Amino acid sequence: MKLLNGLGLGTFPFASPFTKVDKESAKKIVATFIEHGGKYIDTSPTYAFGDVEVLLGEILKQINRDSFFINSSCGFVRNGDKYVKSGKYNDVIKECEDSLTRLGLNELDLYISHTPDTETGAPFSETIAALEELKKQGKIKAIGVSNVNLDQLKEYNESNSIQFIQNRFSLLNQNFNEKFVNYCQENEIGIIAFQVIERGLLTEKFINTKTEFDEGDLRNRKPEFEYNVRKVITQWVKSEIYPISVKYNIPISALAIKWALSKEYISLCQCGATNVNQVYSNLKAVSDEALEAIYEIDISYNRLTSSLMQKYKKSVISFMGISIEDTLKGSATGK
Repeated sequence: MKLLNGLGLGTFPFASPFTKVDKESAKKIVATFIEHGGKYIDTSPTYAFGDVEVLLGEILKQINRDSFFINSSCGFVRNGDKYVKSGKYNDVIKECEDSLTRLGLNELDLYISHTPDTETGAPFSETIAALEELKKQGKIKAIGVSNVNLDQLKEYNESNSIQFIQNRFSLLNQNFNEKFVNYCQENEIGIIAFQVIERGLLTEKFINTKTEFDEGDLRNRKPEFEYNVRKVITQWVKSEIYPISVKYNIPISALAIKWALSKEYISLCQCGATNVNQVYSNLKAVSDEALEAIYEIDISYNRLTSSLMQKYKKSVISFMGISIEDTLKGSATGK
């Protein structure tokens, strides 16, 4: 099932993990997204220690409530200058109430457990019980989980309460296997994909420049942005994906999103933006144009797969240093 128009706005970039996004820029990004048909907005209390939720609260109070669908998450609690995992009942309840206060809302459209609690000893059933209570109280409309494998999803869903999952997925990170997809479809669980444009790797950003990141840029710590890895992936994007982008007159980011949305099991692609132009580019993914490009993208991806296997004896995911389990760690730094 597709959720809304298929494209969501992730607000992690508003915490400035990549480049600086000031308050006015954030306002313009949200306004542009809404004005051009976007609706789903994702946030989290872990983004800049709740400051992004506060900022969104200021922005959204100027927008008709029926014009947006908003999701936030639980699963972490603040401990000084860091976050630690917790899916304990009382922590889940409190985190939701705090998020609602910061956002200036009475109800969230979707509330997601950000990551499985593997540290406090609280069973998944305790987390779900809290989410079910929040739904009963009318503080959330739908329940979801994030960064889960199939066994974890099944355990979370023992009471059949899960309506959505939110996991990392992209053209370069095709990590959903048939069993996972089948379970979601059989249980009517929608899959929301995040990191679909791979923090800029699947855009025009790097194909003609030797971009160096600022010291505080999150990408400095990510294996897929290690220089030699990025060089290979960027060259593939430049030689294989960029010509498709030119041929169909659609941005690379929109092609990447359109490819993901072409999968029947993907309900929505959640993408962040650091400026208004990126919003315009991403929105082009939800048009009915250039659908034939999907076939060409798959052929190009197969060539990348063959090349990496021949040269490095590695799959695309392994070459990028992001094993399937790595994609499920669910750090508090964002999506």
